[in-house]
Amino acid sequence: MSKVYANIFVHGYCGWGDKDGLSGLMPCFGGFHRPGMAQFLSQNGYESYTPSVGPWNSAWDRACELYAQIVGGTVDYGKAHSEKNGHARYGRTYDGYFKDWGEPGVHEKINLIGHSFGGPTISLFADLLDRGSEEEREATPADELSPLFTGGNAHLINSITTISGTNNGTTLADAARDLHVDKFVNRLILSAANTLLKKTGLTKYYDPRLDFWGDDILKKYHACRLDNSLIAQSTALTAEFNETIGISDEIYYFAYPACKSHRILKTPFHAMELKAFPLAHLGQLIIGWYGTPTLKKTLGVDKNWYQSDGVVNTLSTMAPRNKPRETWTENTKAVPGKWYNMPLEHKDHFSWMGFFEKHSDYEKFFLNLCDFLAKL
Repeated sequence: MSKVYANIFVHGYCGWGDKDGLSGLMPCFGGFHRPGMAQFLSQNGYESYTPSVGPWNSAWDRACELYAQIVGGTVDYGKAHSEKNGHARYGRTYDGYFKDWGEPGVHEKINLIGHSFGGPTISLFADLLDRGSEEEREATPADELSPLFTGGNAHLINSITTISGTNNGTTLADAARDLHVDKFVNRLILSAANTLLKKTGLTKYYDPRLDFWGDDILKKYHACRLDNSLIAQSTALTAEFNETIGISDEIYYFAYPACKSHRILKTPFHAMELKAFPLAHLGQLIIGWYGTPTLKKTLGVDKNWYQSDGVVNTLSTMAPRNKPRETWTENTKAVPGKWYNMPLEHKDHFSWMGFFEKHSDYEKFFLNLCDFLAKL
């Protein structure tokens, strides 16, 4: 019998969710299509939500924000984590999507779908529910500890699905770090963008959710640089991150890879297809050739990584390389505790957001995905 659990769509780096005014104008999952994907799926029997987690925040901070938005209450970033990184322990307070998570019925479990950096975000979120955080348990009095850090709650999740997830990082972030562009981007975000959005009142449309860093965020730049999502998506740091993340035998795991690049003549280098989203073309200008001897030696980053969706290397959008995984075929029977690399999708990174996608095809993909998850 099918079990139609609620779906939680988690956006990636620079994305937005249903608590941002921009979502009413242009949903992050939907783009130019109306209604947004969450609303469309809910209208078709698949209860769905698109929470607004910090667009530039780390996977840890985003996971904490995700938890509060699902169950309600004040965001607890963890005593140990907040002290280590120099920001406030508590964040905003939310009503919650539903209060009966874990009780028999449609909210007994949830399906998590993560786009781009939403992939590592939901992987960490699931791991925290499963194993909790030993560091937080040791640092925090029992009566103060967030349930997110206690562990033993993997049963609350039915499935993890990543769509063009940065599951193995992206060489675009490697290039940003190696060329020192990351420092410029982070300073731009922390000063110009954050300040401009606040002073103009545009946070009601697009909210950076950086207030837990306080007003002296620039003074904490070096700490913040280690606790945000830009450099965290490099291949090296993602490999380290994946070593800290477990996999639960109670959860199904699926990765949808994507590619819309092609080889340039007979060279090993890749360029985007002409009809790809403009920003994907810009990203591919770097991804289509970038690699270093160190990346090749330590992580195997070679010419096979030039293929991409314009933001993330196609190989990176597949299951984490250090986890048990299998290629999905029409005869595959899914079991929990193993990643499945789903068939390659002919999409660029922004196709998943609805841009340059045929409306009927876009809706069909997610309807089919929800139907697939309901039958697990």
